Amino acid sequence: DKHSRGVNKMNHNLIKVISLSIFSVIATIFVSSAALGTVLYIPAVKAEQGKSFNVPVMIDHVDNLAGIKLVMKYNTEFLTFKKAVKTRNTSPLMHIVNSKKPGTLVVVMAGARGIKGKDFSILTVTFELKTDLKNKQDTKINITEIQLMSDQLKDIKCDIKINPITFLAGTGNLAEKPGKKTGKKTEKPVEKVVKKPAEKPAVKPGKGIEKNDKCTLDQLFSN
Repeated sequence: DKHSRGVNKMNHNLIKVISLSIFSVIATIFVSSAALGTVLYIPAVKAEQGKSFNVPVMIDHVDNLAGIKLVMKYNTEFLTFKKAVKTRNTSPLMHIVNSKKPGTLVVVMAGARGIKGKDFSILTVTFELKTDLKNKQDTKINITEIQLMSDQLKDIKCDIKINPITFLAGTGNLAEKPGKKTGKKTEKPVEKVVKKPAEKPAVKPGKGIEKNDKCTLDQLFSN
């Protein structure tokens, strides 16, 4: 009868609406999952003038990562490179650091087995922020070249996000210049006679010599 046909039609339409809703939810989840690709990024860092500080190189959503090549550029007017070391997560990988050209840092990591994880550090780079920076407020470490590879020699695509290094006032801040006028006469400091310390004996050859890039490369290739 008409009533039964009406009920059946309503049920059919209801099933259709529910099916479309479920399909829409599944499609949304699929698109969201696909959008969560690998991202290499440098978080925001604060640095005090005249002091050393660490810049972590982070990676998010990566699987089977066995090879890394990074070429990073930094401004030598503000930063002095100190070192670049692996982290606990990348400890299984061999790494080579080339810092011979001021302003350019090349890092290569490789291993037989890949690593995976979410939001972890792959490298810690240490710089020293110079003094007398005047009105400059920040700078960035630019990544000009990147290659990520799996242990099956397949490229891993990734996005790059760089946050700035913000300068904080320190001992070398020119905002605090000595000799400001205060309305009072400045008395000359009394000169003190300082005895010269006894000269230290010459350092024997082979002692106190810091490892350079060539030494690091020779060590890595000799193992």
